Amino acid sequence: MTNFKRTTGFLALAACLLAVGCGSDDGGQGLPPDAAAALDRQLDSIQSRFEVGGGACNDITDGSDPNTTAVERTINGLPGDVDQDVRDALADGSARLFQLVQEQCEQPQTQ
Repeated sequence: MTNFKRTTGFLALAACLLAVGCGSDDGGQGLPPDAAAALDRQLDSIQSRFEVGGGACNDITDGSDPNTTAVERTINGLPGDVDQDVRDALADGSARLFQLVQEQCEQPQTQ
């Protein structure tokens, strides 16, 4: 599997998790629809930038308008009643996503 396909597959998995709404079993609230939509838009932007490659790929984590900033802002702005497990999963998942993106952006793209 190429690096591009592996990262794209991870993006698709993340989008599926957002679509489910990240519910909780212990009484906390799931992900609000507006936050899910904002994160979904960021995943689309990340995928588009990654597909273009080069400078656009690096703009995901660097530059004047990185996706990392928007994702972090959305996660940090979640209402207080959102379950901590949901918050932790989003934070861990986004950290891993951006780590993978950075690693892949540093390598030559093979398609």
